[in-house]
Amino acid sequence: MTVIWAHPSQGPLYSALERFLCARIWGEVRPMPAGTIMAVQRDGNIIGACLFANYDPEAGVIEMMSASVDARWLSRPVLREMFGFAFGQLGCQAAVLRVDPENARMLRIGKAYGFKRYDIPRLRGRNKAEAILVLGDDEWRSGRFFRGQ
Repeated sequence: MTVIWAHPSQGPLYSALERFLCARIWGEVRPMPAGTIMAVQRDGNIIGACLFANYDPEAGVIEMMSASVDARWLSRPVLREMFGFAFGQLGCQAAVLRVDPENARMLRIGKAYGFKRYDIPRLRGRNKAEAILVLGDDEWRSGRFFRGQ
């Protein structure tokens, strides 16, 4: 597996990764906030990607949006690079994920990584809540996935 990083200035690569994320998150292409995308490639195919966006350096918070076609994309080295970017390189104190409350798999993964869950009514529409998952840098560093870094 190979990790690829892309920025909006990288035109076609960034657009392709953005389309990958949109198709898997919403099932359609729609506007996404600009940011940095980290993708994982295996055998020349993208198997997972994460968009880091809505970065607030003053608050030390960044939002992450991710999707995959293979659950194995989140290997320990990928997780270390992903959260190393948010907590190490950017110096964030919290990472935030917005998750469909019916996405049991992602909610289980978030819980395993140490994210705390908050459900917000109407955030996905008039009759649908959204699960907001928040991971602090201290929870990440004390968690089992950080060990050995």
